[in-house]
Amino acid sequence: MTIPLKISAADLGTNTLKVTHATRLRQAELTDMIHASDTVRLGFGIEQTGRIEQSRFDACLDFLVQQEAVGRKYGSTVFTGVATEALRIAANGEELLERIHAETAWQIDIISGDREAHLTYLGLQDQVPAGDDCAIVDIGGGSTEVVVIRNGDVTLQASVPVGSGRLADRYFSDDPPGKDAELMAIDAARDSLSAWVAGQSPVKFVMLAGGSGLFMNQLIEQLGNGLPFGPTELGDLATHLATVHSSDTVDRIGIPQARALVLPASVAVAVAVMETFGSRQAQGVPSGIRMGLIREYQT
Repeated sequence: MTIPLKISAADLGTNTLKVTHATRLRQAELTDMIHASDTVRLGFGIEQTGRIEQSRFDACLDFLVQQEAVGRKYGSTVFTGVATEALRIAANGEELLERIHAETAWQIDIISGDREAHLTYLGLQDQVPAGDDCAIVDIGGGSTEVVVIRNGDVTLQASVPVGSGRLADRYFSDDPPGKDAELMAIDAARDSLSAWVAGQSPVKFVMLAGGSGLFMNQLIEQLGNGLPFGPTELGDLATHLATVHSSDTVDRIGIPQARALVLPASVAVAVAVMETFGSRQAQGVPSGIRMGLIREYQT
């Protein structure tokens, strides 16, 4: 493999499309990274129709064409990526892949939940705190990937079929969603998680990977609390988001309104995660999937 190697990696998530352009050095060290994202919500309404809407097809392709141009200017010679829950369950997911492969240089594969969890861990393993049992939790739009590390060893790796997009589409009909809707989302997330992680002993610390976790960091700090945060601070955030219009979140942290609308559901999953694992502390960290892809890439 030529070192350094410039790689562009994409993650086609149920809520958000993400791309990282990075230079890979020896020992899989990454440098000079450029990140981009777009909240296309490929999974919007998919539980009702079983299909990805045509307008979201087109938005996905537009984003990938734009990011291919960015990558070529950056110097990338590899355009790799993965698609997750939305394309796993959509009846027309393969059709979108065929268009991507025909119209762009991106080589995108639909991956399993287990593979998604593995890439999340591979991308973030160097950030796992030494000496503490820890869970890496990536809350996506359609699924939540959970990796538990105890004494430096992975003891659980699971993809739980609950995500912020699914919960928002199922339980939120108003903006703001309201306390009752938020509680229903928390209950649903707790039920889904308990079915997959039953019998796990407590995990002290939770790394909330991806944009949702980073947004929680920002909002909790704005609301007057420090990092890392505990269950009380996260519960207060859940109440806050259940009772303020999404435009308040947009104004506070500058995210797209489409992302602000589903953020209360992401927090609902995070609340359920901390309860299920009996965790005392949590903090948002960057997404690991694209980092994992780049680190493991072989020519």
